[in-house]
Amino acid sequence: MKVKAFYRRELRHMEHFQFAGRVLQLCKEANVEKLTAVLKPLSDAIAAEDEALNQSKVLFGTEELMKLDEARDKAYQALRLLVKMHLQSDDEEIVKAAKRLREVMSRYPHADVENYDQETGMLKNLVADTKEGDMPGILAQLGAMPAVTRLDNANKAFDAVFHNRVQVSEASGKFDLLALRKAVDKALEAILIRITALADLDPTPPIEKLVKQYNFLVESRQTVIAERRAANKAAHERDMDKYAAQLEPLFTELEKERGLSSGSLSFARETRGSGKKRAYLLNVTGKSAIWVVISKGKLVVVPEPSGKSIGGGSKHGGSGNGPGTGSKPGGSGGTGGGSPKPGREEDPGEDKV
Repeated sequence: MKVKAFYRRELRHMEHFQFAGRVLQLCKEANVEKLTAVLKPLSDAIAAEDEALNQSKVLFGTEELMKLDEARDKAYQALRLLVKMHLQSDDEEIVKAAKRLREVMSRYPHADVENYDQETGMLKNLVADTKEGDMPGILAQLGAMPAVTRLDNANKAFDAVFHNRVQVSEASGKFDLLALRKAVDKALEAILIRITALADLDPTPPIEKLVKQYNFLVESRQTVIAERRAANKAAHERDMDKYAAQLEPLFTELEKERGLSSGSLSFARETRGSGKKRAYLLNVTGKSAIWVVISKGKLVVVPEPSGKSIGGGSKHGGSGNGPGTGSKPGGSGGTGGGSPKPGREEDPGEDKV
């Protein structure tokens, strides 16, 4: 009887740990002296992998930062709405002042969809700019000083908590999980070589039973991986279809804004991030592709977000081997799709059209 070949790289971290532990347990239960003598390296490697996996995935201040970030986003939007309101005034001087404040804000566009540090810096500079030259008078004329003060205080509150996170948190590189996996795999291979040799040279009933048990374990894991690939691919296509349906009704307005002919825009079926901050890649006929977010029922062009793309040239139905696979918002690893506000913790949610 042959030992089945199994490439463990597609196992997720916890699955890998469980698989190795299961093999170790089966070997101990077989109680074959020539095999038991070589089990300690695997036992030690599994213990090291277990320690690395048993770490908190929630960074300091995650929930508080999410609330503070939302507060400063609201303050930023409130200031924008104040400017928008004054631009509709019948008083020409008020309109002139509103245009001046709008020009200052335009230096830091879409700050509320940037990553944590980017937004913090943009808002700091925006507030600083409102204190220079004629701007204090402009703010007084528009009654905008309370809105700016609100924005400044909200940004400072966020920055203080974020700095505290840096002070108390440890780098995620404390454990090299991939190296620990390799150590487990090396110990596993040594044991499988020993099992294969015993099955060929000394095929006792305990060894034959162990081979059958191992092969069953491998088959069950292969089935799980195959089902995951199929499910991930189907879910991915459903998501892309849903996003396309949300985006397409909004193309006409953006095409007009950018002076494009009708039908120039199409969804490239590639996204970055999640929830309300998800960014979408659009193909533009005859021009470079652009990234957009959905904001207040319209498409807003944004700089290319950092993070990993979902869709496009990426492979779907992958193993999820990354350290952050399956982690909740606030995890120290990735979210399987990056974030349009990299470094932010967000609750997953639907895009609002």
